[in-house]
Amino acid sequence: MSKTQFHVLLVEDNQDHVILIKEILNKVKRITRITCIGDGQKAEDFLEKAKSKMDFPNLILLDLKLPCISGFELLKIWKQDYILKQIQTVVLTTSDMEKDKEAAFALGADNYLVKSTNFDILYQEISALTQKQLALQ
Repeated sequence: MSKTQFHVLLVEDNQDHVILIKEILNKVKRITRITCIGDGQKAEDFLEKAKSKMDFPNLILLDLKLPCISGFELLKIWKQDYILKQIQTVVLTTSDMEKDKEAAFALGADNYLVKSTNFDILYQEISALTQKQLALQ
């Protein structure tokens, strides 16, 4: 994780959401790299490869409902790994169910955002979150 670069890994299978979230992330200053992955297994493979290269994202935005491996399973795997658990992982989902939020935090999520259908609200939430992460760099 470089201090001069800020890499966001977006794990999201809904292409409409990917386009919207990428549009928001592209407006945030200092984000230099956005990687989008559409299923849980590919996200797990990506981070395993990142470990071998020591080239990690600074922030992971993780949907819960993914093909192959769910967001819950990914959290469980990543937060048990000494290296990967240090990456800030934010659940970004359509689920506003309290049990999902509690489960995500119990598995080690650093934050939980419910995707708003209002672009301006979603922009404010993601922008605030990424600005906070950038300030920690």
